[in-house]
Amino acid sequence: MATLAPPSFKPLNPNLGSGPCSKRPGFNEFRDDSKVLGRSHRAGLCKKRINLATAETLRLLGCPATYQAGFLPVSDAPAVELLAWALFSDAAPVTVCHPPTPNPATAAALVEKNLRSLGVPFTSRTDTKEPTDPKSDVFFAWTCPVTGTTTPDAAWIPDAREGLVVCDATSACFSEQLPWEKLDLALVSLHAVGGEPGAGILVVSPRAAARLEQAAAARPLPKIFRILGKGVADVCAGNVINTISMMTVEDYLKCLGWAEAAGGVAGMCARVAENGAAVDRFVEGNKSFVQYSCEPAARRAKSCVLLTVTPPKGGSVKALLAELESSGVAYDIDALEDNQIRIGCGCTVDAVDITRCLEWLKYCATGKQTATPPAPSSNRFGSGPCKKPPGADWFLDTYNSAGRTSDTPAGKAAVKRALDLTTEVLKCPPGYRACIVPGSDTGAVEMLIWSLLGGRKVDVFHWESFGTQWASDLKLLGVECNSYKGEYGQLPDLSKADKENDLLFTWNGTTSGVKLPNGDWIPQDRKGWTICDATSAAFAQDLPWEKLDLTTFSWQKALGGEAGHGVIVLSPKVLDYLRSASPVRPVPDSFNLCGGVADRLVTGSTLCPVSMLSLNDYVTCLRWSLPFDGAAGLKRRTEANFSAVKAFVDRNQWASFLAEPAENASTTSVCLVLKAADGAPLPEAGLKAMLAELDSLKVAHDINSYRDAPAGIRIWCGCTVDALDVALALDWLEYVYAKCT
Repeated sequence: MATLAPPSFKPLNPNLGSGPCSKRPGFNEFRDDSKVLGRSHRAGLCKKRINLATAETLRLLGCPATYQAGFLPVSDAPAVELLAWALFSDAAPVTVCHPPTPNPATAAALVEKNLRSLGVPFTSRTDTKEPTDPKSDVFFAWTCPVTGTTTPDAAWIPDAREGLVVCDATSACFSEQLPWEKLDLALVSLHAVGGEPGAGILVVSPRAAARLEQAAAARPLPKIFRILGKGVADVCAGNVINTISMMTVEDYLKCLGWAEAAGGVAGMCARVAENGAAVDRFVEGNKSFVQYSCEPAARRAKSCVLLTVTPPKGGSVKALLAELESSGVAYDIDALEDNQIRIGCGCTVDAVDITRCLEWLKYCATGKQTATPPAPSSNRFGSGPCKKPPGADWFLDTYNSAGRTSDTPAGKAAVKRALDLTTEVLKCPPGYRACIVPGSDTGAVEMLIWSLLGGRKVDVFHWESFGTQWASDLKLLGVECNSYKGEYGQLPDLSKADKENDLLFTWNGTTSGVKLPNGDWIPQDRKGWTICDATSAAFAQDLPWEKLDLTTFSWQKALGGEAGHGVIVLSPKVLDYLRSASPVRPVPDSFNLCGGVADRLVTGSTLCPVSMLSLNDYVTCLRWSLPFDGAAGLKRRTEANFSAVKAFVDRNQWASFLAEPAENASTTSVCLVLKAADGAPLPEAGLKAMLAELDSLKVAHDINSYRDAPAGIRIWCGCTVDALDVALALDWLEYVYAKCT
């Protein structure tokens, strides 16, 4: 082919990957020094940042050189459940260690609840003075924020042991020096050093890695729980199981940079000790109305201190907390018990602010009879998620919610506003409600499969890798189903849909570039549920909501939000059903929508903490869409981008849509097949060379086809991309094609 001159202009935004997707035009709420936002976590640059975050975690925490670490697609309670489901079985004894005062809200209680539902026998204990059985797997939380207790030492863990010791170190990492040689698997929280929830880090000893690599699953596992076999090696190599927010990774790296400058884990522990000393001084001088809730002192948590308060002027602790919050002095210090408060004393909190917060507590509790104390410089005292590091300046806190938890009245109200705005922008019918769930879109779909499907036959229609994953999940669970598969580029026979059966399908094949033309094939008088994975269709394509009972998507796709959280839109019919329903099989708590759970979620509750940075980014995305008339305007932007691709295909015989017929081509994840000059398929080496050059020129990032799909390119044309950038990127594709062929 004749050599072409290079085009005169490059795209302003070269991020054309299909997930995570380009940030919206004008995005400026986060300082993206590494230029990774809006890019795929699979890109080489992003994987380097992911691996840097885990390597720095291991180094700063002082883990042995032979230990590995990797990101999990969930954090907090779902991460605990991931380990319980993947690891524990009746093949080895299991011991669950509780804090001195057992509580149903603890991680240990959650593990026992899951083991009971799975029929796995276990031994329960609260005493950590006597050694555990060396043959037993052991689960415990080093620090329990619910009871305000910690584990004083690891003398009770045998040095010579066959079983694995699994530690929830969420509230202890970066606050205490942990005996890593005694811990085989440990959950590390990003928010312990001021990072965001939504993803966690798993630290893995050589013993644990060997066992996980050799283990076979004792039961069917959701995709986001699959760390066995080669899964653990993949995770520790930076290949996340599902997806991850690069904003979360970058925010965490900046928090780690602050921790390094402050003296590493030794410096963090010193800061926590200073905070504890400030609480000690206050309690010692105010014993008449404040006491520690936990005795002896050796068992008190260091990062989250629980105090029992008896207001000397009467009244409730709840009213006292409301006054502190309304004064802007202290947020999120409530505890489970009505007469207690919980002060976050983690490494990102300053001791002077602890002192000022407690002086305000005394000032309000005693009827404001003294001079008004100085206010803390920061009012973030929550115990998880925690305060951002001092001096954090890399994000714009538009909604004044950074460092706060979603599990408070203010947090739930913020979530509820996001959910209401979601259904408004999508123009859902009256009565349709939305909720936020962990694990991104994959977690949302698997939640529905695991908890709802199996009571009747399922018709699953799939024509790309994610739909095929859902079909595999059904077979794994032994659900009677009809599997209707279309090859890449083609739809299956939609006329096979049976109104008596549940329907499961993707609306838009993200990895195949094929979308459904409409919903006419869905029976109007159906008896089964319709479950629609709309992750790359929502906000871009028309959806027949009146025919969809459960619709899932994630923030990272069409609106350019962040990965890690999923959304489910529920019809009134399914909401009514879920109120009295039970899961059709044992499921993790984080997968359960039944028994009134869905009603709580659609009003702003969440199954685990939500990243407020990611939530705020999503809300800003939704508000950005309003001047475009919401979903209708976003669809017009998407179709303008697709038209640029279609014009390119029309004028270049060597490029064609993977979709057959072309009328079914996706308007968001547009998949193209490239041919050589003689009409034969373009050799893989030539394709790779083209993609590498486009990437190095900063013209088009992450446009390679999905790893399971036919070789080609995939261009994201969702609403956050501008049509001019698409057209310019395609001009460069034409130039590079001529150069490389």
